Parts: sequence; structure tokens; C-alpha cells
Amino acid sequence: MNTDFKYLKVLIVEDDEHIANMIKVILMAFSVEQVHVAASYQEAIDIIEDHPVDCAIVDYLMEPDKGTRFIEHVRWSSNPDRAQMPLILCTVYTDMKTIVEARDAGVSEILAKPVTPMSIFYKIIAAMEKPRPFISAPRYKGPDRRCRTLPWKGKPERRISHLAAATKVENFLRSQEKIDV
Repeated sequence: MNTDFKYLKVLIVEDDEHIANMIKVILMAFSVEQVHVAASYQEAIDIIEDHPVDCAIVDYLMEPDKGTRFIEHVRWSSNPDRAQMPLILCTVYTDMKTIVEARDAGVSEILAKPVTPMSIFYKIIAAMEKPRPFISAPRYKGPDRRCRTLPWKGKPERRISHLAAATKVENFLRSQEKIDV
């Protein structure tokens, strides 16, 4: 795992100046030399238009727009590098409704407030070095929303291929002498 953040370019989108400065100081302690801070959705858009950014840490509840609006703007960008940029949503709201909204907007990781240096570190590592496959579909753009791979615990027949399913149907019908194959 490469933990050298020296050349990382990070955008912080946070309307609370104290929180933005705290995150900036933490990033600088990790040797991040290029940190941009935006206090609004529009300011963040202007920054990414003018400066290359590797990763963004975005506040969820900003005035007048939610951070998910910025995330959707980035994901639907015509610039493929920008659209696939790791986006970390920073929020105090970790209820299921907020998590689903963030996931559906295309967030890479969710950083729960209050933040710590280690939580920021681990979320950047997860977003930058262990990204999920990027999905570009008609109604969604962002990392694969499935972040866990769970073993199947149902009947094995539910996971058989279409060809195997067709063979089973054909064999059943033969046994019933309904068709001549």
C-alpha cells in the first residue's frame, strides 16, 4: 500500500470554515501539499474546472445545496478522469436514508463525523488504492454500489446459467412426454 500522499491533490468542499481548516491541517500532516478548499457547490465546480484534483472530501449538508449535488455533477461530467475521481462524503448523518442517497449519487466512501486523522487516512486509502469498479449506466455513474461480496446461501438452482436452466426444463418436459426433442 502506497501511503505517500505528497503528490496528492485534494479538494475539500465544506461550508464550515473550522471543519475545512481541521481537515486541511490533517491532510497537510499526511504531507499532502496541494489542498483546495471550497465553501460552496459553485466554488467547488470552479476549482475542478481550473485545477486537476485527485480526490475530493465533500460535506453532505451544505447551504443551499447538499454535497450529493456536487457528487452527481462530478459523476456526470463529460471528462472521464473527473467523472471517476474518488469522492468521499463527510457527514454526521449516517442513517440508512443518507447512506442510500450518497451511494446512489455515486460516492466512493463515506466519512462519518466527527472525523479523526486515522478515519480520513483510511477513507483516502480505500478510495484511492482500493477503488470499486466504475459503473457507467444510463441512470447511474459511479463506483459499483455493491461493496460487499457475500456467499450465496440459497438453493444452488437459483444461480445456474440460462443454458443449464433450459436443459432442466427440456429434461422435465421430456420426462412428461410433452415434447419430442
